[in-house]
Amino acid sequence: MNHELLILITGIAILPELILVFFSRILWQKESSIRRANRMLSRIFLLLAVLNCWMLFWYHARSGKPDSLLPYYFPLDQILVMFIGPTFYFYIRLLFDRSYPLSWRQLLLHALPAIPALVYVIYFLTLAAPIRVGMITDHAHRLRWMDDVLDYCFYLQAISYLFICLAKVKKLHKTDYLLQGHGYSGNIRWLVYFLGVALVGILGHLPLRALQNCNDPEVLIGTISITTLVVVLFLQSLLNSGLSMQYMFETPPEIVTIPILKKVQIRHGLKETQISDYLRKLDTVMETEKPYLDHHCSQEMIVELTGIPKHHLSQLVNKILKKNFSDFINEYRCKYARILLESEESRQLTIEAIAQQSGFHSKSIFYDSFKKLYDKTPSEYKVNLKKEQEIV
Repeated sequence: MNHELLILITGIAILPELILVFFSRILWQKESSIRRANRMLSRIFLLLAVLNCWMLFWYHARSGKPDSLLPYYFPLDQILVMFIGPTFYFYIRLLFDRSYPLSWRQLLLHALPAIPALVYVIYFLTLAAPIRVGMITDHAHRLRWMDDVLDYCFYLQAISYLFICLAKVKKLHKTDYLLQGHGYSGNIRWLVYFLGVALVGILGHLPLRALQNCNDPEVLIGTISITTLVVVLFLQSLLNSGLSMQYMFETPPEIVTIPILKKVQIRHGLKETQISDYLRKLDTVMETEKPYLDHHCSQEMIVELTGIPKHHLSQLVNKILKKNFSDFINEYRCKYARILLESEESRQLTIEAIAQQSGFHSKSIFYDSFKKLYDKTPSEYKVNLKKEQEIV
């Protein structure tokens, strides 16, 4: 390997390692309404940092004499890469459901594809050093097929997880990729593009791997691409967690934090698990039962449907979600109205009819609530939608 190119690859490899550790620390430490999802993302960054370090060792070992560092190399990377797909899958699940329970059974089930890689690594370490070096340096080595099989297993697993994650995110296309619940609201359209680019990238790399034509420029391009994707993922996770750059080292006041939960706990004797359970019940009832479509939707109606005591419901809406009850209900009505405005079947309906079907008993309240949420009146939104369709 060219010495200057080795230095360049080393520099580009060290940079993402530092970035990954820095990103991981921020996402792990900061309070957020999607803290569990961010902590899973933090694990992905640490996993990639360790993988980068190990691959850097491999590049340096390959560039030197066969009897220097190569005898100490073993394919740990084959194990590490098998955990990237499952970890990202759990990140998506936790993003959709902040109270999603992670059991050891689930974790072990998703770790099963890594078992062949673990067996291979153990077998690899039992071989004599000259045989191990030969397997690394000689593409025609008689035992190299095991390494190739594991590579294709990784590609198959990664593509499968990317498709699953993409399908889950695409389910939100009817609501313009707006994800809500448990005190969190954010648009995750960016995840569609991110997953799409990652999928195209891995599918594009597959034929190169099949030809066994991996060279140093390709490694350089791959490293830069992965670093770029990681930076995009980190920045988007910050923006969609309610965190911004000035809040990296201090807790943003608008985020629902543990101290706030503790105040609620002190006042009413609630545990954090109870609060999470109440929020989950509330979100489930609002999404499935749609009580807000009733013009006379009241706190008593929500209490009856969820089983949450009225004073606890008031605390959840006012202190945790930081809204009054009317705004809380009207936001759901506005989102339902937006779906109606965008649907083929309801395109002929008047604004008044859409307001009625969405649960509003007053056109003026509908206009005020809709503009407060989307910065446009329903009429303006409908006109803009029509213009976009004419352009298409």
